[in-house]
Amino acid sequence: MVGFRIALSLGLWIGLTVLAAGQFLVVPKGERAGSVSPKAVKAEMHAYGAYATARLEVTFTTDPDWSDEVDFMMRLPDNSEATGFAYWFGDEYVVAKTVEKERAAQIYQFITERRRDPALVELVGRRQFRVRIAPVDRSKDLRVEIKLVLKRTKGAFALPLTALFKNRLESADFTLTTPEGWRENWGREGKFEGGRRIYRFESKPWTAKSD
Repeated sequence: MVGFRIALSLGLWIGLTVLAAGQFLVVPKGERAGSVSPKAVKAEMHAYGAYATARLEVTFTTDPDWSDEVDFMMRLPDNSEATGFAYWFGDEYVVAKTVEKERAAQIYQFITERRRDPALVELVGRRQFRVRIAPVDRSKDLRVEIKLVLKRTKGAFALPLTALFKNRLESADFTLTTPEGWRENWGREGKFEGGRRIYRFESKPWTAKSD
């Protein structure tokens, strides 16, 4: 197998339209590009004193118009910074690597021409990313993982759910952990374990009404 499956580019891509506060935006369909639509989300957030970490596993529904590649934009809200990206190719968990922008494009083209399984994640603006994955299996949902660090907004940590998920999803599964004594807005009874309070929330279907 090829040694590097994902290339993460830190160069800027000039001239792209600025997205809204936070969302997934489909790149116009072309010969190689396909659309994406979030179907389900599984997320966990761990709050600490000065920061919080979060992991989002987003499932995108398949699209019969997918060709060999999916190509979409993702913008994160201002209270977040991306620290990792991965996706699943079949049963294989493929983690992002960091390389120069020019080298990333070369790697992506080289592997796609040989029908391998890369993804290219390009930083194209402040907290704005272009994600390209090829080839994709149109018979299976596409799963990606995004890792974030969150900063406080008005004294609280907010998982950016309303910004990223505008439409109704088939399912949602959330886990939140906090130090003892913190308050949350889920209205759930937390379980104290290992010095932290753990909260769980599940819903089928689910619509993001608050963060």
